[in-house]
Amino acid sequence: MLEIPAGKLEAGEKPLDCAKRELAEETGFEAEIWKEMLDFYPSPGFCNEQIFLFKAEKLSHTKFSVCDPDENLALLSYPLSEALELIKQGKIRDGKTIIALLNYTCK
Repeated sequence: MLEIPAGKLEAGEKPLDCAKRELAEETGFEAEIWKEMLDFYPSPGFCNEQIFLFKAEKLSHTKFSVCDPDENLALLSYPLSEALELIKQGKIRDGKTIIALLNYTCK
């Protein structure tokens, strides 16, 4: 599954703090600039989950990169044009990733 870094909010955690933690844990990067893109409800008829999407800019490596025990991750990077093509080809099928990439192209 190709997807952007993501994770669940911990009790009392703010969405931006969660985004920063997940980026560091899953990629080993931190960002100097954070911009909220949008938030949405992926399945409003089924649950009340809310997803918050952020754009991270001016990335740098951090020493913090620890995956959860049940995660098996590989860090991949694609130019935006190629990522959009992967959506068209059905190779990116994760909803939040598709929404993030398409929203980014609309700005």
